[in-house]
This record gives sequence, C-alpha cells and structure tokens, in this order.
Amino acid sequence: MAWGETMGMPDRPHVVVGLTQRGPDDGWDLSRLHAHRPGLEVVRRGATTLLLAGVEPRTEGDTLVVPLSPQPWPGAGAEVPPFAQARLDQDGTLTVTTDVLGFRQVYLASTAGAAAVSTSATALAHLTRAPVDSQALQTQSLLGWQAGEATPWEGISTPPHGHGVRLREGRSELVPLGAPTAPPPTDDPREAAVRVADIIREQVDAFLTAEPSAALQLTGGHDSRILLAAVPPSRRPEVTALTIAVPGSQDAPMAASLAAAHGMRHVVLEPQPPGPDVMPEVMSAAHRLDAMADPVSVASLHATEGEWASRPRLVGLGGETMRGFYYAEPVPRPGPRTVARLARWRLFPNESVAPEVLGPRLDGREESTIARLTPLVLDEDPGWRQATDLFYLHQRMRRWAGVLGSATLDRRLVVNPMMHPAVAEQALALPPRERASSTFLTRVLVELDRDLALVPLDGRPPPIVNLRTGPARQVQRSRLLAGRVARKARQRLAGRSAPSAVSRTWAAAVHEAWRADPSGLHRLADEDLLARGWVTGFAHGGASLDDAGTAFVVNLLHATSTR
Repeated sequence: MAWGETMGMPDRPHVVVGLTQRGPDDGWDLSRLHAHRPGLEVVRRGATTLLLAGVEPRTEGDTLVVPLSPQPWPGAGAEVPPFAQARLDQDGTLTVTTDVLGFRQVYLASTAGAAAVSTSATALAHLTRAPVDSQALQTQSLLGWQAGEATPWEGISTPPHGHGVRLREGRSELVPLGAPTAPPPTDDPREAAVRVADIIREQVDAFLTAEPSAALQLTGGHDSRILLAAVPPSRRPEVTALTIAVPGSQDAPMAASLAAAHGMRHVVLEPQPPGPDVMPEVMSAAHRLDAMADPVSVASLHATEGEWASRPRLVGLGGETMRGFYYAEPVPRPGPRTVARLARWRLFPNESVAPEVLGPRLDGREESTIARLTPLVLDEDPGWRQATDLFYLHQRMRRWAGVLGSATLDRRLVVNPMMHPAVAEQALALPPRERASSTFLTRVLVELDRDLALVPLDGRPPPIVNLRTGPARQVQRSRLLAGRVARKARQRLAGRSAPSAVSRTWAAAVHEAWRADPSGLHRLADEDLLARGWVTGFAHGGASLDDAGTAFVVNLLHATSTR
C-alpha cells in the first residue's frame, strides 16, 4: 500500500461504529473494518451491531452506555463540549448524543435497509465504499473546512447542530438535543457579563481541581486573557502557562510577561522540523481529521508539543461569537449578494487553493460554494449581524474547531469554557452593538479581573479602551475596521492564502516526498481532482504549492484511499 493510502480505522481510541440493518442482505460488510483493525470489540443487540475501539462501556440497567469523549471533571456532562455518548438499549435501539453545539463530531450513513453512525467519517467511508463528493471538495478547496452537514464523501454526513442520531431496525432518525438547564438570558450587558464570568470561573475551577497538572494555553490575545482572569490570583502560581511560539508573533513575549507578573511557570514550545519520513505523520493527521482540516499544520503542532501533547489543557477559543467576527460598517442588507460578498472577502481568501492546481471535477467551485453557503447564512436569523454570528458558531466553529478538537480527544483532556452553550446563548442574546469591537468580551474580562484589562494586548491597546464611549472610541473603531478591510483587500487582490501556522519546512518536506514519488498525485489527476498540467509541472519542480494547497492535496489523498 502506497504512503498515500490510509485505509480502515486508525489505531486510536474513542472510535465507535454502530450499524443497524433490517436483514442479512441489507447494509454493508463489516469484515472490511475487521480486516484493517483487528481486535475490535463487537456487541450485538437486536438488529444493531456495535464495533468498539479502545473505549470502555458501562451498564445502566439494561442499557449499555459508551462514552465517546473523556469527562473533564466528575459530574461534567453534555454542557461541556466536546461531549458525546452512545446508548444501546436491550432491543437494539442505538442513540448517539453530543453537546448541543455539536462540537464532538459524529457521522451518519444510510441506505434503504441499513444505517450506520460513527465517530470516524473515514471508517464509514471505508465501510460503505463511498466515493468522494465533488461539491463538498469544491467547498473545502475554498474554505479549508466543510460547511453544512457535508463530508468529503458522498452519503456520509454529520447531524445538524442541536441533534443526535437514533438507529433502529435498519433506519436512522435525527433526535433533538435538549439544551442544558439555565436561567433565561438577559439583555442587560452588565448583568450578562456577570453571568458569563461566573460560568467561565466555575468551569476553570472545576477543571483545575480535577486536573491540577493542567496547563493554560496563553497567548497575547483577548480570549486566553479571559481564562487567566478566571483563575484566582492565589491559584495562578500553581498553574503552568503554555505558549506555542509562532515566528513573527508577539504571543510568546506577551505571555511570558503575564506569567512572570503572576508567578506562573511559563513553557514556550518552539516549532519542530519534520522527521526524515514526513508522510506517515501528515497522513495519520489527515486520518484523525477525516480529511476536513489542515493535516500538515496538525502534524507539525503535534511534533512541536512533544510531551505536552498529552497534558490536560485549558484553551480559549470562540470569543469571536462574543465580538461579532464578521461585522462591517455600514450594516448590509441580508440577501444572496451580501452572502457572496462575505464569502469572497472574508471566507475564501484565508485557505483557498490556487485554481491552477485543481482538476475538472472541481471547476465552478466558487458559484457552487456560494450557493451552498447562502441558506446556511440567511436561514439563521433575519438580521445580518445576528445571522453572521450564528453562522460563525454553527458552521465555522462546529465544522472547523470541532473537527480539530475531536481529533485530539484520545490524546488529552481539553476544556474550552467560552464554548459552554450558556455562554454562547447569553452573548448572542445581546444586541450586536454590545458585542461589536469586543465590547462585551471586555466587560467579561473586567468582571473577572479588572487589572488584566489594563494590560495591552499583542500590538493593540489595553482591552479596557473598548468600554470608552464618544468620538474617540468611534475613531478607534473606524481605524481598526479600516485596517482589517485593507488587509483583506490586499489578500484578495494578491490571490494568495493568508499565512498559516504551518511551518514552511513541513510543507517543503511534503513536497520533496511527492516529487520523489508522484504516483499519488498522478492518481488524483487521473480522477480529475488535480490538473494534469500542474501535477506534471510540480513533479518536475516547475510548479509551486502554498500551505492551503498542500493541506488540501494531503486530504484528497486520504479521502480517495478508502475505497
């Protein structure tokens, strides 16, 4: 088997496949999974078969309960993403539930007489011999991640946010998830900040109590500053601050200054070069990500983290929901043209693959993707700003951050307090003007620790200035917006992706492996997924490939290897 072919289920825990079929002639041949993953535990009840890899089920009465994510502290449940569990009843009914935001990724496949659910889309693709989905790949070649419920394979999808899956007698159905019990949100921004601060503080305390060795991933930005603020000052010297150094970034020196000011141990992880055999590392990452995020970046990050890869961790991700990530002035009128403008100026420039790399099956990708994105944005909310907030939460965060988080569940415990559903619900209940320009995010920080709001951010003034009012504040907001628009304009006009966290040495090592053995690239050209002229030029050293393109081609190699 060539290095570009990664079949079956990877040797990782928290992989479960549940299959229900009406009769012996319905469904798929499970031996395809057994052949590539010996030692799978098999449980059969009624018309349902469970295949378990490295998970320990428990019983509750007659029900078998299979945890699909680790528990960060005793009593933590579906309100702490990423969460998922499977419950198999005596009659063969299998119900899989996740956190209400859907951060823990699960996938579904079905035919007329059978249905299957798994924590691995790759396993389902291998089981069903699913071909790749050209339209989904068009979208991913522009976004760098999947949107809606799509995966790179035809017939394999993820449930929409707020839904689990139930399998019974050869059929599947979506199951609405109940939101965690919480008081109704308030529209008073000061009271809302108190509530959100309390939720974050409680989660941080519970996690650090259960996992005293946990590290706080600290940068020079706003979100991780909030996590630091949620740790009581007396407890901060007991917590290790962890920073991943990024060339050209001020994260490491800013984090070092904060850690020193609070008596914390500070560990800086420097990027590590790839080993002599880079392809198994990046293909393994593509497998874990089910080919739906950047595997080269993930492989590079795993090498950088070393022994810290398994250390429990507090991370701050998702503050964009509280600060209006896609806001612009003036507020546009919702409609298909507005979605197209959002896509071309804010979504596509980041991770889009150069068009000359792609084959005929991926032609027309921009129009196809905008058509797919339009209902995902406009169906969320009648107001444009609210619609883009929900799009960011339910699409960008769920389908990108959720994929990345799910891929590391077997390696370490990770808690992201800002993704608690009550935090998101409360933030989104406020008027957009209260969230724009990090106003509400700053209120939360001030509520947790006002002194930390007085410390400048990375290349930006202290967060406290976000609470100013009057002409000076408006001038500051206008300058920030103008700078952001100018950067996006340069990026769009230059026709290249934004710089990524992928080390160029890793991309260069992948390119060297491909040029030494271009058979995988020629196979993709034979399938009309890559342009034959580009493959020929690249193999002979005459054509280039940026980070986004490198990641996409690795994912193509994985997605087309499961048949």
